[in-house]
Amino acid sequence: MRKKTPSQSAFFNPRIFSAFLLCSCGLFLAMFSFASVPTSGTLTDTSGPLTYTAGPFFAPNVFGNTIPGECDPDPSFPLVPCDIYRLTVTLPADYAQTNPNTSVFVRVEWPTPAADFDLYFWDAASWPSDSFPNGTPIARSVQTATNFEQVEIPAVGGTRQYVVQVSTTLPAGQSFTGTISSGPATPGQQPVVPPGNAPGIAPRYQQYIPTETSGAPSSSLGLFAGEPTVFANPLTGSLFYQGLLEVLRVNFDDTTSPAKATWEFKDPPTGIGNKVTVDPILLGDPVTGRVWAMQLAGGQSATDYSDNNGETWLPTLSGGFGSGADHQGMGVGPYPTTGPGSLIPHPTYPNAVYYCSQDVATAYCSRSDDGGLTYGPIIPIYDSVASKCVGLHGHPKVAPDGTVYVPNKGCGLDTPVLGNGLVNVVVSGDAGLSWAIRPVPDSTGSLLSKGDPSVAIDKAGKVYLAYQNLNNNHFYVAVSGDKGMNWSPSVDVGALANINYSVFPAAVAGDGGRAAVAFFGTTYNGPNTDYQGMSFPGVWYLYVATTYDGGNTWFVANTTPDSPIQGAFGGISGGGDGRNHYDFIDADIDAQGRVIAANSIGCSASCPGNGGPNTFAKLAGIVRQSGGRRMYAQFDPQEPAAPAAPLINGYRTSQIVSLTWPQPDGRGVAITGYNVYRTIDGGAETQILSATTQRLVVENADPTKAYSYRVTSLSSQGESASSNTFAPTVGQNAPRPQLSCSLPGQVYTDRVGEGAAYPNNDIASFSIAEPQSMPGKLVFVVNNAQPNLTAGGNSEFYVYFDPPRGGLSYRLSLSDMVVTSYKNGQFVSTCGTVGTDDCRNWLTAGPLDPLSGVQPDGSVWLVIDKAQFGIVNGDVLLGVAVREDTAANPSGVLASDYAGGRQDYVVVGNDFCTGALVPISVVSRKTHGSAGDFNVNLPLTGTAGVECRTGGASGNHTVVATFPAPVTVTGASVTPGGGGTASVVGSPTVNGSIVTVNLTNVSNAQTLTINLLGVNAGTDSADVSIPMAVLLGDTTADASVNSGDIGQTKSKSGQTVDGTNFRNDVTVDGSLNSGDIGLVKSKSGTALP
Repeated sequence: MRKKTPSQSAFFNPRIFSAFLLCSCGLFLAMFSFASVPTSGTLTDTSGPLTYTAGPFFAPNVFGNTIPGECDPDPSFPLVPCDIYRLTVTLPADYAQTNPNTSVFVRVEWPTPAADFDLYFWDAASWPSDSFPNGTPIARSVQTATNFEQVEIPAVGGTRQYVVQVSTTLPAGQSFTGTISSGPATPGQQPVVPPGNAPGIAPRYQQYIPTETSGAPSSSLGLFAGEPTVFANPLTGSLFYQGLLEVLRVNFDDTTSPAKATWEFKDPPTGIGNKVTVDPILLGDPVTGRVWAMQLAGGQSATDYSDNNGETWLPTLSGGFGSGADHQGMGVGPYPTTGPGSLIPHPTYPNAVYYCSQDVATAYCSRSDDGGLTYGPIIPIYDSVASKCVGLHGHPKVAPDGTVYVPNKGCGLDTPVLGNGLVNVVVSGDAGLSWAIRPVPDSTGSLLSKGDPSVAIDKAGKVYLAYQNLNNNHFYVAVSGDKGMNWSPSVDVGALANINYSVFPAAVAGDGGRAAVAFFGTTYNGPNTDYQGMSFPGVWYLYVATTYDGGNTWFVANTTPDSPIQGAFGGISGGGDGRNHYDFIDADIDAQGRVIAANSIGCSASCPGNGGPNTFAKLAGIVRQSGGRRMYAQFDPQEPAAPAAPLINGYRTSQIVSLTWPQPDGRGVAITGYNVYRTIDGGAETQILSATTQRLVVENADPTKAYSYRVTSLSSQGESASSNTFAPTVGQNAPRPQLSCSLPGQVYTDRVGEGAAYPNNDIASFSIAEPQSMPGKLVFVVNNAQPNLTAGGNSEFYVYFDPPRGGLSYRLSLSDMVVTSYKNGQFVSTCGTVGTDDCRNWLTAGPLDPLSGVQPDGSVWLVIDKAQFGIVNGDVLLGVAVREDTAANPSGVLASDYAGGRQDYVVVGNDFCTGALVPISVVSRKTHGSAGDFNVNLPLTGTAGVECRTGGASGNHTVVATFPAPVTVTGASVTPGGGGTASVVGSPTVNGSIVTVNLTNVSNAQTLTINLLGVNAGTDSADVSIPMAVLLGDTTADASVNSGDIGQTKSKSGQTVDGTNFRNDVTVDGSLNSGDIGLVKSKSGTALP
């Protein structure tokens, strides 16, 4: 936003006065203005920069920079003078992939800052003639007091047409020179564009998982969520999510980004969640708001339906007598407007409901005319004999004109059942009375194709069929404008993002020409081609491909870049462990045109970011569009624009307030920072941080005062609206490590009523403790809803977690009193054969402690000795989950209950509540030029750690202490060694559990002591003393500088500075060279006292 200088705000403004004079003669001088020369040009990857000139200009544009489109380069209309240059950018199709982070720059310059021009960059489609464009420019630059303007857009493949507009805000008789070039993107300026070949700013997405009201990950919802389906109810704004055995409802508050999501369990305990299942499906009617949740029951589907947004449900059966036994799907939509289908009476419900399923050799569909309460006769839509089709099909969809489409993996098979055929849609134009197979001629599919094809139909009737091509396992889309009679050539959409394997497409479509497909994909391109096997090293993510021009061009976005849906050595869609995602996912469009995809997450605990193995979980997740054009054009946001407001949360103790927030949507450009504001006791607001790039703020707080915070986002487009206000009370959301000191410990609740036929198999809660009375032990406690049934229930109990080191998972099993471990690639020899459900080869790591077992109160303990498993104070146990199987039916599906899975536990020590607060690590930290930060460990006991690197002329050093929990400190001091000097700079910096102390005037050859004063973690307060030896050049840390240090430093000369040799970079310049050797030599003969 342009801001006025003091002179601009005064009664006399010299620039406005100059403009008045120029306007007076503008009509006369305008005829002498000269348009750009040349008037157009083409930028390619080999053309080099383009230049053009225009002017001189004399007449100001009377609208200045207030209305970008008020522009007419025709001198005969001089009130809104401007210049336009028509630009074509032609780059290779894969340019964005081969030249990442590259932008196209448009810059105009003129001789003096006394003049003012403004620059606007338009899509040529917005400017069909020579004046007065439509819409909003792609980018703009409206600086003041400069002699240039510059805009930047991403360099992507293909040919695109643009218009460069320069408005003569205050031209002062100046000419300008325009330069158009490509080059490295400016940090913080490049618009957000994923791979693909579509023009403009790309859609963006944010991921959501079930959370508690506090914002913490839920320990009870979405823990077993394979084959998820979703319905965005446009009448209420609620989103329904069904994954296997539960129905969840989510409501979004979009005043922040990400939106604040409220998750609720909305299936009654006696409802669909406890019914026998083969396949789960959820469907909603956007016209009436009716929601159906069903479980396949070996023919018809047991179904609950709700007409009041999931508040109450009624039971029914779906499908009708004789329905197929497998792979059911439902679709809902209008009846045909012509032909026999238009004559079908349906007085009690406005839309037709279709139920389709397969029975190995034949697939059937039936129709309900009363909202899914009863169904008419089943009608075969294809078979394996006459039409030679694969039995399995995708979910049926109903077009706006009432045409019904059922996607199929392959018909016309060259060999019955297992042969190859053509991917197709089976189409009915008469409300399911008759069906026709319409294949895609350039496709290949079969029963071996993984994931059903998916179909979507836009409001103009265009059909989009998304499928996995069996020839190369890539993700393709074919488009038809005549109901599948003819198809455009299939497009390898996944290849636009270098995706080499894909499964589970889920297609949706909105306005004419607009469609999106969610799918799982991996870019792995190595020698292992068995993407279903557990030896496959590819990492899988949820992608969304989007088109706004009927499938001619596509954006392809990795929507879960920090949260893979399946890690390496997990395989996907195969047998055994790799079947955790089962057969499909789903997608929908909400009332405002956002694309929403249902996700299931198999890479949790240490898998996403800590080098751990794939967990093969089925955790619920949702990916929701946060920016970019929507599926409904009327809701398209204007971008680029000021960023979205953050969603802040955090906690408060009696000493500190901790704030944190996820990255909000940048509205088309990258976010550059955040402003943080604070109010104390309702007084005047203070800005405590300006343009900070951190998203974690911790500050000391007075327990007697009330604090309130808000945050805004910053980008090149300005400042966002305000975040939510966070005004925590003392103790709100605060970590409570002291709970670990006694049983039951840290408690996590599960929802109850999941036991069904096995009421003993219903976890109510689990907890984790390090009791003072059990030194060295870590206790996991499982509590059943009916503890009186536990002892006689003969259940099997398990605890899973990943330690922070070693790249492994632990499994604690009560039935055999053993702890086993698993690492990636650790498979049983029978993996891949029929009957092997668990390919992971769990190896014995040690025993459970004898204290483990069912307790007299019905609780269950699983106890381990921490030292035996290398667990130390400060470790974070990742993804703690518990599971209870009924021994009579330990299938892992029908008689298992789960709790946790997203819960991390910080090990605090069994003496946490009584012993002195001890750091879990202390280091001396220095930055080695561009090589980064490296730490020298400073043990609290034994031989002091030796800092051998220079502190510079002022003897500066930085000491960082990390505690097992957030702390406060009252101050810091330093005690120099005998004859030495040292002092503390200012107050220590506290960031949660991390305390940083800066030292200066530290002399060489001494052992000093840093004293942290009044360390408090919410219980007792104590001082902590940290010894640190300083001996410049002692690279071998043997308390003296001698030939050993010189020789070692010489041997490292020329190497890249890393964690193995950083001590030899004594000059801390990021290079190992003669400077380090010389400095070590100069200190030879020195030693610690």
